[in-house]
Amino acid sequence: MTVHELSRADARRIAVRAQLLGSSRPTELLDVARQLTLLRIGLVTAIAPSSDLVAWSRLGSSYAPTELDTALETGR
Repeated sequence: MTVHELSRADARRIAVRAQLLGSSRPTELLDVARQLTLLRIGLVTAIAPSSDLVAWSRLGSSYAPTELDTALETGR
């Protein structure tokens, strides 16, 4: 078995990209959900629902919470 070693910087870079927090942002909510494989829908909110915070941090100002509501209603 081959053991691969990563520097901290490489591990951090991979983690940031895997969470879609790198420089290139997805443009669609469904792309975010597919890549992350899970978008937790929280019913308790302090500032905003966690699902909206996650989607907004990946999509930026182009994200509208109504997109998520519509996706949930249609089962997408």
